[in-house]
Amino acid sequence: MSVNYLVERVAAEKLAKRVKGVQDVVDNIKVKNEKSFSDTEITKKNIIDLEWNLCVSHEEINVKVKEGHVFLSEKVN
Repeated sequence: MSVNYLVERVAAEKLAKRVKGVQDVVDNIKVKNEKSFSDTEITKKNIIDLEWNLCVSHEEINVKVKEGHVFLSEKVN
């Protein structure tokens, strides 16, 4: 089975886990349009998103990405 987007794959897995009596789920779903992004691209995108978010002080948040995983930390005074 395949889906177009990663979000669809994640939703299918979550739904399967909610079925009564299911003890384990093996995810064999392939994502057709999966695109890889470099850590640098992910970092830039996260910084831009933080700058546009009026609810956070983006100057206080440090963004680090390692192997596609995003780590956010806040500077504490």
